Amino acid sequence: MDDAPAFRKRGLNLVLEPSVDAAAVSSRNDKNRKQFTCKLPETVRKEAEARLGPSSRIAAPNYILGLYEIQFGIYRGQSFKWLLENAVGWIIGFVRSFEDETAKATNVNTSPLAVNKQQFCDYVLSFKPIADAVNFSKLVAASKQKVAETGDDCHRLLEFGEFKEMSWCDMWNSKLPAHRRYIDKFILPKKDVQAGTRMDDFRKYCIRQRQQQTASTSTTSTTLPTRLFKPRLPPPTSKLNYGPATCNDYIF
Repeated sequence: MDDAPAFRKRGLNLVLEPSVDAAAVSSRNDKNRKQFTCKLPETVRKEAEARLGPSSRIAAPNYILGLYEIQFGIYRGQSFKWLLENAVGWIIGFVRSFEDETAKATNVNTSPLAVNKQQFCDYVLSFKPIADAVNFSKLVAASKQKVAETGDDCHRLLEFGEFKEMSWCDMWNSKLPAHRRYIDKFILPKKDVQAGTRMDDFRKYCIRQRQQQTASTSTTSTTLPTRLFKPRLPPPTSKLNYGPATCNDYIF
């Protein structure tokens, strides 16, 4: 049995926006605001095994876990696996929030709701694309915090492409050939960049850096060094000449 969810992707990246089905579920749950009773962990497990039928006896634990019903949030009532296939952006936000919540807790919460949240968190993080997406989200948050503290946009991450985890300044200052090619051969010459995108923001940064670099080089090349001159002193043994000085008496 294959327990891997069918992740929605755009190119190499996960699609974070909710699917049409997810939007419908969210809307339905929003309208149906009656009291929702959280099921006991044993009930959630037995219902998942019942959906699988006799195969549950030989199914991998993670496969069964994917059939567990989520007991909280705007997508309550859906399976764990369904969430991975329809609302990755929401998952990333929840995982980060739950990790912060548990890190601050002084006691282990064993309520049915807390158990369901922990099981959901463990399940989604068992898939590398989700674990990577959560870690990347933390990097982005840290970079935004640094921008806020310093007031310098150069600390923003690219957030796109193969170098998405690098900051603007680290990318620009890098001497690695792969990084230089990416900027000089791809980013700067590119003309069909959609305005307002992350690539557009980074390209404008690179253009400003190149202009400053060019201006600095131009200023250095046109400014001639000033040489101090001093009178040519006669040798110690020569007879001093107290006549008027000529241009030959100075070193330039």
